[in-house]
Amino acid sequence: MLKCLRISDGGTASFIIKNQPSLVEADIDTVFSLTTERLLQVANEIQKRDMVRDFLVGISKVIYDYARYVQLPVFRNLYTLCVRFNSYMWEMLPDFLELCPNLKTLVVGTSENPKMVDLTVIARPWNLLSSLEHVDIERPLKGEALRMALVGYLLENSPNLKKLSLSLHDSLKKGKSVHKLTLSLDNAPKKKESDIFIELLNFPRLSSSCQIIIFLNLPTKDVVQTSALSTRWTTLWKDVSGLDLDAEDFYIRETFVSFVDNFLERNHGLSIHRFKLKYDSFYFEEPAGLINGWVDTAARLKVEHLDVSDSFSEWDPMMNPTVLYTCSNLVSLRLVGMGLPNPECVSLPSLKTLVLILVEFTNKWALENFISKCPVLENFCFERSYDDGIPILRVHSKSLLTFMHDAGYHEDYEEEDRFVEIDAPMLKCLKISDDRTSSFIIKSPPSVVEADIDTVFNLTSERSLGIANEVQKREMVRDFLVGISKVKDMSISSSALEVIYDYSRYVQLPVFRNLYTLRVRFDSYMWEMLPVFLEVCPNLKTLVVGTSENPKMVDLTVITRPWNMLSSLEYVDIERPLKGEALEMTLVGYLLENSPNLKKLSLSLHDSLKKGESVHS
Repeated sequence: MLKCLRISDGGTASFIIKNQPSLVEADIDTVFSLTTERLLQVANEIQKRDMVRDFLVGISKVIYDYARYVQLPVFRNLYTLCVRFNSYMWEMLPDFLELCPNLKTLVVGTSENPKMVDLTVIARPWNLLSSLEHVDIERPLKGEALRMALVGYLLENSPNLKKLSLSLHDSLKKGKSVHKLTLSLDNAPKKKESDIFIELLNFPRLSSSCQIIIFLNLPTKDVVQTSALSTRWTTLWKDVSGLDLDAEDFYIRETFVSFVDNFLERNHGLSIHRFKLKYDSFYFEEPAGLINGWVDTAARLKVEHLDVSDSFSEWDPMMNPTVLYTCSNLVSLRLVGMGLPNPECVSLPSLKTLVLILVEFTNKWALENFISKCPVLENFCFERSYDDGIPILRVHSKSLLTFMHDAGYHEDYEEEDRFVEIDAPMLKCLKISDDRTSSFIIKSPPSVVEADIDTVFNLTSERSLGIANEVQKREMVRDFLVGISKVKDMSISSSALEVIYDYSRYVQLPVFRNLYTLRVRFDSYMWEMLPVFLEVCPNLKTLVVGTSENPKMVDLTVITRPWNMLSSLEYVDIERPLKGEALEMTLVGYLLENSPNLKKLSLSLHDSLKKGESVHS
């Protein structure tokens, strides 16, 4: 009756499956105790080959080396396959795929540290994978030759492929210079996002449906330019149901306007996947009416992903389309540099991601009302301007998983205190970067898994927590710390740590029993504050200590006392290269002396110490 089998064992020589079960799920990671000296083709390994054959008949997996000597069984009932690679030997995959005549979905994962192996792969023409419809390449691509060859094989040999899902490594998305693609593994050049997709488009048997999926991941400028490279793509770009346009790419503004109008007209009566515009309203007459009209039309076309960005900072045109706020298909909304009204009717039943950057509001309750009408909202990122018109922000959401609040820093800011109230019982990730908000209130404390905290709760050196009239502030800090005390992974700035330290001098800190990984960013030499917090993290395993390139001295007085042992700490990483300064070495000494179970300490030396040069700040 066995339905699920999981094996993770490199040492066991034999797995024997009797009474062949009708397995539904299997996860296999074993080499049957084989090494490079004990290959399956060796004469005395016939018994081993027979065992592997019987094992494969009993389950739905394959060993490539076995397949070179004995015919593999056919897996007619296999519809979904997940493969994890820990080497570059993806060429083994086709042998097994050809034995899965009804495979519909393939998920390919790879190790972050792939290794080279000695197995020789026989190159031969591969059969078509006629049944395959969905492929997901989980590991972000960097454009490496072998990874592109894997994608190419799947694209060229899957005539009925409906969807290819892949992502690109962050290093490809930073606007680096364009390099010609090569198939050389060694010294492979860096590639941009558009380069990767253009190479994918060059596979000769790529179906039209897959071409459109790839085009949807390209800026419209690159789509049009790519279409000019082949007669196969001359008109295909017009079928792409997405627009990603930057007005800076047009010498004449009227051409930009005409291009957007034509796109919307061409998709009249259809649905569009993405509508993304970036422009500078300074160069347009009546930009608010123009943009509102476009957004209104996109909403009527049931747009799924809407991104509108105005780079002109002097004034904010009002985003007030009549249909946008009731667009039932809208999944993600990103608005930059504009004003929002308090719409009478908001209904966004599909909206999962909301990003607002430097957006101003005509009504202080507008955003609260907006969020409350998004029943499946999961991600909310709010990068605030200093005068956005919201003194009190209430984020009430039963579905919210991630909340990012960034208010930056403005020296001229003299507005009254701001308050943020978070009532999100499902919240898993919280990121705060805000020196100006006075109070963060967490209601219905969620089980936050990850947090990044950089705030001083609008405190200054003149308004310390010890002053009598700051009792209310101390209570707020206490409640905030209790609200995040279940976090497992946390990053914190030294300024926030300073507030916590000052608070600990008057009230007992809550215990962070679930905290296993802590990253601290120091912008001062007050690392002595760190032990106070470490002592309330009894299960901390990993500590990463970073420091600013230009550390500053602060006036906070640290009370010297004996520190408790950090019994749970196993890994410490001092990220900033050490120059041998006294305070740096004191920190290292403290961690070494008080961590009896420390397994690894990682640190690096400043270049000036490696070359025998004098230290310069």
